[in-house]
Amino acid sequence: MKQIRKLLILLLFILLLSACNQNEEHPYDQSIEGIDDFPYEFKLPTHMPYEVERVKLFHYDQRTEELPKKIDDLKPLDFSLEVSLRGTSKEELVLTHIEPKKEFGNKIGSNEQQLELSNGTEAKYFYNGSSQILTWNDSGFSYDIIVYLPEQDQELYSVEDLIKIANSFAPYYKFE
Repeated sequence: MKQIRKLLILLLFILLLSACNQNEEHPYDQSIEGIDDFPYEFKLPTHMPYEVERVKLFHYDQRTEELPKKIDDLKPLDFSLEVSLRGTSKEELVLTHIEPKKEFGNKIGSNEQQLELSNGTEAKYFYNGSSQILTWNDSGFSYDIIVYLPEQDQELYSVEDLIKIANSFAPYYKFE
């Protein structure tokens, strides 16, 4: 009986140790060409409503000569970063827009909804006939999920789909 107990404890210890040693990789853990100069860890979604074929730096604009070392010291217009997550068809394209934390303000559009993400974070949804935007603040950044619509006045994803994407955001690590 004591040997079985020792064996179970050893097995439990090995399972815990292996769980702690698992390298949590982002599912889109490829290098993003052109992102080398961005000095902060940021988040990207781990779930998309389609299979992601390519993750690409869509736009990066650093508007100040040197960015502060601490995220808390960022000013609202210091930078703008957009990463695209593309699937196989032209409709399968979602942009993740990242900039220093800001107030939600008013985006141009209708169907504005105030929402809450699964972790309790306040978010807003905007729809203007040509795009869908879900926006929220997290860890010193403002995140926007932007979907440009291929057909005017036809939402491509439900608000629930966009919330599911937002709830899946996890740290994206640069691989040097």
